[in-house]
Amino acid sequence: METEDSFGTLMPSASPSTVGEDYMEVTVPFVVGRVLLLVAAYVIGILGLVGNGIVIFVCILYPLRGVTNILICNQSLIDFLSSFFFLLRYGIINTVPVKANSGLSVFVCMFWLSKYPVWALGVASTVNLVIILRLNGTWRCFIR
Repeated sequence: METEDSFGTLMPSASPSTVGEDYMEVTVPFVVGRVLLLVAAYVIGILGLVGNGIVIFVCILYPLRGVTNILICNQSLIDFLSSFFFLLRYGIINTVPVKANSGLSVFVCMFWLSKYPVWALGVASTVNLVIILRLNGTWRCFIR
């Protein structure tokens, strides 16, 4: 029998036949790996929030001139939200207890467990970066 962990991967669950010394040898590296992934999720999320928060603060403090500056602030806002949802999804909220066949269960299943916010913001970030590169004329540097 397998269960799903916070990163969406299947992991073996303990059964009476597998509990013992052999099972401990198998799970210790697995648990250490999960802890390292959780620490990495926290570091990525917090660094993204702090770095993009500083850029958003500067964008609010000083008036924006030019399309490129507005797009850079937009990129920072997208990445800030992406870091926020990444931290929530992979670091803080692993499971969401809801009643079956309720409106909330449909929302949780289709929106939260599908990881839609993280993927949608990733696509928006990519499109915004392409627009910034295209407007600045630096796109030619990448095409040979």
